Amino acid sequence: MFERMTDRARRVIVIAKEESERLGHDYIGDEHILLALIHEGEGIAAISLLELGVNLDQAREYVLELSPRGDTLAGITRPFSVRAKRVLELDLREALALDHNYIGTEHLLLALVNDRMMHDGESEPVSSAVLSKFKVTPRDIRREVLGKLGLLPPRRQFIQLIGQAQSVWASVDSVDGGDKKSIDDLKALGVDPSQLADLYVTIVDPEGVTRSATLKFGS
Repeated sequence: MFERMTDRARRVIVIAKEESERLGHDYIGDEHILLALIHEGEGIAAISLLELGVNLDQAREYVLELSPRGDTLAGITRPFSVRAKRVLELDLREALALDHNYIGTEHLLLALVNDRMMHDGESEPVSSAVLSKFKVTPRDIRREVLGKLGLLPPRRQFIQLIGQAQSVWASVDSVDGGDKKSIDDLKALGVDPSQLADLYVTIVDPEGVTRSATLKFGS
């Protein structure tokens, strides 16, 4: 997968090793990849994380809370952890899902919050726990990145598409624990979607393309 990586994505892998050395760890984990994505500073991933309120100094502190500082010296070979290897597998899937023929920092970030990554193993990935401390969810990440890539349609266009969609699903945090429900299900619960402050909707449009967006209603 490295041959498909952009220069910035390759730089992230180098920085991940540096972040591991900085913390005295003897491996390169998913948490170091997250730190490297922030540290890189210029890619879509870094900009998305910054706009979501994720900063490098605080992220390092959170990592150390979860993975205490080690005493491994710089210069030794540091292997990728199982989860870091998983990220490097999933980044290609994320790129292909977006019909991209390259792997950029955005695909590395999407891989970190991929469902397969989040539910891979018994414990929560450190990168996920760090993002949670910033109160940033996988949905926030995906929405921010796709917006930067221009893959979320404008609100008005999306509302028009809903009327033509083959299927429409909504996820609302305030309704039944945030479970995904159809629009009809929401109405059956007495919820008027147009009165919700924040409605995350996924549709399959008339051309069979799956699209997602957050529609903000009210004040």
